[in-house]
Amino acid sequence: VLSEVDKKYPTLPFTLAVFEEERTAKMGITECVTHGLLTPYPVLHEAKDSLVAHFKCTVLLLPSGTTRVTGLELPEYFKTEKKPDEDVEKMLAEIAAAAAKKAKKKAAKKKKKKSSS
Repeated sequence: VLSEVDKKYPTLPFTLAVFEEERTAKMGITECVTHGLLTPYPVLHEAKDSLVAHFKCTVLLLPSGTTRVTGLELPEYFKTEKKPDEDVEKMLAEIAAAAAKKAKKKAAKKKKKKSSS
């Protein structure tokens, strides 16, 4: 199943209906999703006659702030006033501190190695 998906739909979404044997495809797709080889695309439902837009982007969560690296520029009215919960902010700060400590340690080790050469 994975090889067929790679050949026919390397970057596009697809449906199980495109496979000749749908039952076999369901089992194969389930295994691929379980092992992280494929990502399911969620089916979204909205109220009748409502307009829906789905935007995706890639962001970097850095100690200095969040930076979007891919995706469209969105108009100002898409901004939010919401802030993460205190628990989430604390967790992000801990992750950033651990990453900074690791980078500092790595730089010191590299500097020490360079000076001893």
